[in-house]
Amino acid sequence: MEISSNSLSYMKPLKASSNPDGHWSDHQWVELTAVDNGDWSGSFWEPDAKDKTPWVEIDLGKVVKI
Repeated sequence: MEISSNSLSYMKPLKASSNPDGHWSDHQWVELTAVDNGDWSGSFWEPDAKDKTPWVEIDLGKVVKI
């Protein structure tokens, strides 16, 4: 999925409950930094296998009504 530059989440900082080392999975790169660099195409995040309560937080920089 490509995220356009007018998306609220485009190039915004991310935090996550876990961030396993980057790796390939089903022809896609899995790593948190692959998501926050603005190019979501062909990449995604998944929690560590031991993470029982996974979460992701995107800092939009301001209060936004969604």
